[in-house]
Parts: sequence; C-alpha cells; structure tokens
Amino acid sequence: MRLATPEDERRLMRLREECAAAAGHFSLAQLLIDDCVDYPAYCLGFQPHPQAGAELKRVQEWAEHSGIWLPHSPNYTTMNAFLHSTASLERLVTIGKLYALFFYLDDNADIAASLGLHELSRLAQLRRRLTHLLNSGHLSAGHGREERITFELFDELRATNPPAEWMRLFTAATRMYYQQTLIDWRTAASGSVLSVREYIEARLHTSGMYQVVLLLEFGDARYLQHHEVVHIEPRLDRLRWLCAALGALINDLFSFEKEFLQECSDFNLVPVILLNQPQLTLTEALTDAAALLRKHLREFIELSKEMREEASVKDGPLAFHLHSLELTVQSTWAWQLATTRYRKEQSLFEEWG
Repeated sequence: MRLATPEDERRLMRLREECAAAAGHFSLAQLLIDDCVDYPAYCLGFQPHPQAGAELKRVQEWAEHSGIWLPHSPNYTTMNAFLHSTASLERLVTIGKLYALFFYLDDNADIAASLGLHELSRLAQLRRRLTHLLNSGHLSAGHGREERITFELFDELRATNPPAEWMRLFTAATRMYYQQTLIDWRTAASGSVLSVREYIEARLHTSGMYQVVLLLEFGDARYLQHHEVVHIEPRLDRLRWLCAALGALINDLFSFEKEFLQECSDFNLVPVILLNQPQLTLTEALTDAAALLRKHLREFIELSKEMREEASVKDGPLAFHLHSLELTVQSTWAWQLATTRYRKEQSLFEEWG
C-alpha cells in the first residue's frame, strides 16, 4: 500500500478515455484462453439448479415483504441457482435470501459512496451495528431493518442444526464481509493505493465468496468433519481459496465497466493493476488481469485433479465437496454471461455486442 497522488487520478482519467475509444475491442473469452487453460471450455455444459424458477419466486416475495427488493434485483437474484446447483430447494431459498441481503447492502454502499459524507457516516454506523449484532448474537434497541433481517436469517440457518464450527466460520466470514463492504474503497476517498495482493485479500471479503464456499456445505447438508480433512487440510484450504479468488476476480472483468465507468469506482482488479504499473495501457491491464485468472484456474484444475486421485478422497464426502467447488467455478462464468447486470451498450467486450 502507498499514498495516492494527483497523478493516480490523472491516470484513471486517461484509462476512462482509453475505454471510450475501445468499444467492442476485446473478447472476454479470448482473454481467458491460452496454451495451457481454456476458461470458457472448462465451464461448458454447466447447468443451473433445475428449480431455479421456484426458488426465485419465493426469494422475490420474501425480499419485497422485507423491503430490500430493488428495481434491478432480478439482475442478480438469478445467481443463487448457478452457484448452488445441487442444493435442496428449501436450503437454496435460504441461501437466496442471504444473497439478496448481501447485494442490497453492497449496492447501497456503492450509492452511499457517491452521495458524500452524510451517507458515508450512516454507512459507518450501520457497519458498527451489524458487527455488534454478529458479535453479541442479540438485536440492540432501536435496531434497523438490515439488523433485523440478518438476525432472522441467522436464526433460519441455526434452525437447520449445522455443526457449531461451521456456524462459527460462517458468522466470522459474514462479520468480515460487513466490515469490508460497508466502506468506501475508492482511491480518492481512502487516500491510498492498494497493492494487487492487498486488493485481492480485500476483494475476497467484499465479494462474499468466502460465504459462498461455506454455503456449499450448507446447501447440500453435507458438512466436512475435521477427521475427514485433516490429512489434506492445507491443500483443501488452498483449493477453497482458489475457488473464492476465481469467483471474485472473474467478476472484476465482467463488472469492470459497471464499476469503473458507470459508478466511478477504482476498486476493481483492472484499475488496481494499472495504478501499480502506471505505464500500462488498457489492453495490457486487461491482459494482466486475465493472466492472473488463467494462472489461478490452472492451479485449481491441477490441485483438484491431484486430490481426486487419492484413495482417501474417492467416493467420500471430500469427493462430493471437490465436485461442488468445481461446479462453483464453472457457474461464475456461466451466470455472468446469462445475467444482464453487467451489460452495457457500446461495451468494450464483444460478448455484449
């Protein structure tokens, strides 16, 4: 991390100018293919949950009743059935409610960041209240809608009797999500430029991908026990991290125009790469971002294959979990092609043409 300078803002302005002149110039698919790995081909054949329509109807009714259904909510609530394509319907609905809340908070944080100090102060208060709720497990006097919904959803999770350790990990991941998401990460607001490594660490929290990985176990009601994973725990942790990183960072490519051009946020892998290497062009920054994704996917494929071939993994709970991780990586490409959330007229990317 380093202090931001006026030159950083000038470089971001030049990047926006480069984007304006590059409509239809790039292919997301081609950026993610090299001699060793083909991201789109890896995701071919993926199918979302067969009861996606029923799940979406129930989540929408709940979100409207709860007051968190936004005009653009249909653009993201379809994600649940992609990320959790093997979950039971009842558990998929619970997951869908959680994601609807997370997207609602994330989108309102983006709006607050654009409205100035008063809204940012309100956001900081909300962050403190939600953190207190997850630390204490109790609603405070005068609680707001976001706290009540969080409290009720965690009660819904607990009612399914998950292992205590899983519940602890999910609570910790959600607490960190609230702490990292409900702040203004823009360079102009923070006064600092994150390194690429620091950015990725923060992005994995703000993306909600740590919760996604944990909810794979919840969705299928197949929780990994310590004795089942202790012999491969470091490699499993790495595989789960790679799954989270791939989900978060491929979203940065798809959402680059929405976040950087439409919302004027530079909290995205592409501008972060450029701010750390200001001599790069738009083409080079996109190429570097895609190369990082291809590198992570290559490692994910090789590591999952290696783990699958071990006798202790075959046909057991670990084999099912590895399959769930693989489906999740595939779903992140499939859903973002299907949703209209990131589409833009005269886009940089030919996929939106």
